[in-house]
Amino acid sequence: MLACAFLFVPGFIGAQEISAAGGSTYAMPFLAIDISPRNLAMGGVAAAVSPDAYAHFGNVAAVSFSDSFMDVGVSYCLRQPSWQLSNSAVAASSFRVGKKLGLMFGVLSDIGRAYGITDENGMVGGTFVPVDIRAGAGVSYMVADFMSVGAAVNYAGSRLSGISGSSGASDAVFADVQVLFKVKDFTFSLKGSNLGMPVKSVSGMSHWLPMNGSAGAGYCASFGRHSISAGLEAGLFFGGRAAFAGGIGAEYVFSDIIALRTGYHYGSERSPAPSFASVGAGCKFKGLRLDLAWLIAGCAMRNTISAGVGYSF
Repeated sequence: MLACAFLFVPGFIGAQEISAAGGSTYAMPFLAIDISPRNLAMGGVAAAVSPDAYAHFGNVAAVSFSDSFMDVGVSYCLRQPSWQLSNSAVAASSFRVGKKLGLMFGVLSDIGRAYGITDENGMVGGTFVPVDIRAGAGVSYMVADFMSVGAAVNYAGSRLSGISGSSGASDAVFADVQVLFKVKDFTFSLKGSNLGMPVKSVSGMSHWLPMNGSAGAGYCASFGRHSISAGLEAGLFFGGRAAFAGGIGAEYVFSDIIALRTGYHYGSERSPAPSFASVGAGCKFKGLRLDLAWLIAGCAMRNTISAGVGYSF
């Protein structure tokens, strides 16, 4: 019964399973993309750029290098409105403790639109709503003036509310690890994400999480009232059939107040993170900030919007 329902929503990002072209299937693909507004505006590049409140979602070693003692943020993302609409909310924080230790926390909730459940006779007998949750905590430590290591432990759950009056469920525990090197204005990252065991869906099939290993490089420099940042990140999804993904992004900041951002993310045919181009902007005043991102191209992700507010000192 459930398998029939999934046949009518192939490739849905945010449900418990995704079937990409070529037959590669991933569990919980919502874990594959960082939807925080700054990183999304920079092509999804998270590692090797300066950390913010959302470091827990892709830059776990960077908090030890942060210029801020505390950074908190909340954001909302209208994901894939022109394809498979879902609403995501994120709350995250990072703290630098002393000169070497960093702590970070993050919670994400994603609620998809309702879908009809079709039986073997083609009759719609009800609806289900995909609901995804992620929550976790991490720590970073500066082992040398040029090197920091970080790790985070996360819980993720997917629910298909409304099936036969109950809720289908899948749960997973996974880890993120990162080593970060900082040499003058340059940063280099090695990272493993979503590292965990296969997940069994409510349809009874086991699939790997979107585990991936990536390498990244970043540059950040200031020139009077102007500063620029740029990052490049590329990696490979593994566990199931291999898939490549990578991104490039840039940020210009004037007088530490106004920020303009752009980027591009590429996902290969089997990748759970589809290709997209993005633009964004930000405004900061007395520690308060507002950030926006808009995905302007990409079949699956086009017109996705992310907006967030935060505070740091």
